[in-house]
Amino acid sequence: MEKLPPELVDIIGSHLGYPDWCALRLTCKIIYQLSSSLFARRYFQCVSVILTREAIAELEDLTLNESFRNEVKELSLIPQVFGDYGVDLDAFTSILHLCVPESQQWTAKEVQAQYTIYVAAETDHLAFAESASLVESLTRCLSRMRNVSTIGLRAYPSQRLCKEKSPHVCLGRRALQERLPFGPCAQLLVSSARRSADPSPSMRRVVWDMWVDIRHPVWTKGLTSLLEAMCAVSPPLAVQRLYTCLTEDEFAVPPDCFTLSQHLYHSLQPILHVLVDLDICLGPPKPEDTAESLHCLVIRAAPNLQILRLTLWDQFHDLSPDHFTNLAQQVQFTRLSELHLHWVELTIPGFQLFLRTAAPTLKVLTLVAVSLNGPVPVARRPAPELREAISTVWRGFLNTLRDTIPTIRFLRMRDLAYRQNTVRVTDPSRKTTIVPRGSRIVDKSARGIFYNINTRMSFAEWIDQLELSPQYDYFMLFRLPRHRGMLIVCATLRPLTITNPDGSHYSVFQRYN
Repeated sequence: MEKLPPELVDIIGSHLGYPDWCALRLTCKIIYQLSSSLFARRYFQCVSVILTREAIAELEDLTLNESFRNEVKELSLIPQVFGDYGVDLDAFTSILHLCVPESQQWTAKEVQAQYTIYVAAETDHLAFAESASLVESLTRCLSRMRNVSTIGLRAYPSQRLCKEKSPHVCLGRRALQERLPFGPCAQLLVSSARRSADPSPSMRRVVWDMWVDIRHPVWTKGLTSLLEAMCAVSPPLAVQRLYTCLTEDEFAVPPDCFTLSQHLYHSLQPILHVLVDLDICLGPPKPEDTAESLHCLVIRAAPNLQILRLTLWDQFHDLSPDHFTNLAQQVQFTRLSELHLHWVELTIPGFQLFLRTAAPTLKVLTLVAVSLNGPVPVARRPAPELREAISTVWRGFLNTLRDTIPTIRFLRMRDLAYRQNTVRVTDPSRKTTIVPRGSRIVDKSARGIFYNINTRMSFAEWIDQLELSPQYDYFMLFRLPRHRGMLIVCATLRPLTITNPDGSHYSVFQRYN
């Protein structure tokens, strides 16, 4: 057994899922020793950790093992462990019956015992999030993981992702599941509600309340602790990518309650100066705030950024296009090659201002759920001339793309809107349509329209042949949803190989973890 070549052990492991490989390694000491480095390389390059004492303790143990910590390239913190906080006994009982049907036969004493465990876990989680020991533990862990280049926040993993073979290890999740009667996160509860044959209205109400109440301050505390730990590491980490949220997640940092202290802001400067990839969710800043907000991260990191994924949509309030314009007035790009705007409301002048320094180097642009704001008012059923005027405004935006970024290599657009009301765009060259969700004539195979440099027409020709269809009867009927979870944002770019005029190749690939 000890003479097995590492390559063969790796091949054997490639046919096993994470739990199976863990079980196999425990059956034999020789296999355990032979597979350690290969096991670490396969499953511990991307590590997530939920914000609990037990999970952070697991992370500390992992970083004490040199063969494992040296393989970690990405570390993400999951700050919001519960879908809602402060759930009373009645709500807990409804959720328990929804997620664990056999619990309907439990006695009141048994339900109360489970509720006590649930409350204790939540209380300990929130207390730990506020403690100084969290930053101290994260600092020790980051100090040992010298190969980490990507750091950020994630949402609690959904059931679907947990069932798939994932290269991510989520520390603390299993221990929490064994402690609680059901998965505590809203995503898991919504999945359970969908599976339920006929959930009662009260159960649906509970689940919906937990689904929309996503702006818990624990997101802010998690991000602050992570940034403080990054700044405390000496020598500084060479972090290349930072994400305060992932663009495809339904959850995001509550940016309207996040501020940076002056000390933390100045401590972040060395990290921001070397950052090349930023995925960030921003909300409208409060006028009374004098401290620095998350916006400063974009502004300070902009000169060195190569990739920016920016989400600005305020999920619960109307968002002024001035929010994007104010940011556009301050960013100065010099190396930006990929720009992904999701859930952004903007004006044509603001967009031109944002692109003024990005255009010379920009190669990839994606626009998902981008809402254009202009002078033309909207109505539930606008007159034909009003619909034509709105189409004219959008045509002006498309012409801005044509004239501002003529050398773009890849462009993708999906779920476009005017003042948050979806519009229909057609690409005659591919017969692909962007239409309002819920329409009878939706092309279900359409995932947006896109241009790449390998097409037979130039970018200007492609833009000019796009059609906006004002004759569509329900042109302004469907609005972009308030919550991103109600609109499946499939913005991941498929791999494309673009051939340059000199014969060299350029690969376009937007990686989401």
